[in-house]
Amino acid sequence: RMGKNAKFMITGDPGQIDLPRHIISGLKEVLLIRRKKVNNNIKDDPDNLSIPFLSSTLSALGKVCGQDHCYEEGITYLQESIEIRRKLLADNRIPYKQLIMVLDRIKEIYKLSGKEEKLLEIETEIEKIILDNKKS
Repeated sequence: RMGKNAKFMITGDPGQIDLPRHIISGLKEVLLIRRKKVNNNIKDDPDNLSIPFLSSTLSALGKVCGQDHCYEEGITYLQESIEIRRKLLADNRIPYKQLIMVLDRIKEIYKLSGKEEKLLEIETEIEKIILDNKKS
């Protein structure tokens, strides 16, 4: 039993989800709730500290969806996370490797879903980011 103001640490392995497709796993449900809560906090966050947290939540949702073979849904979450991280990188708020990590996740989903053209676009972007940051 947990008290009223107790905090929980929830862990999960998306690769271990073996539920039928029409049933949302507990892990995905927690991530969706977290996304909604972070979205609400962004409005009240003058320092925008919730934005990196939102990107991480979206990235995790994308990974869960991809491993659950819900490729389009996973791609949508990851694209949103990538846009946030591109802005954070442009503002020097995150290291470039944090953007590369999410690009690698979407690259895997493009591979699994057979989207060769998109896969090449992401690989090119990753190479460009790495080259640009080696010069700096």
